Amino acid sequence: MKTTISIPNPMFDAAEQFAKHKDLSRSQLYAVALREYFGSHKPDQITQMFSKNLRSPKISK
Repeated sequence: MKTTISIPNPMFDAAEQFAKHKDLSRSQLYAVALREYFGSHKPDQITQMFSKNLRSPKISK
């Protein structure tokens, strides 16, 4: 799945350098990062976080 995200330029630059150093594509790096993040948090916390965000969507005008 393709998606677009916004992150601070310094974070993007650091991620690009890290991915290059580890011989990973950008997509691979972000997939690994999300897997690590999910692995370090309790599943119930992640479910609650997603549920909260789905209940109160931000609508741009």
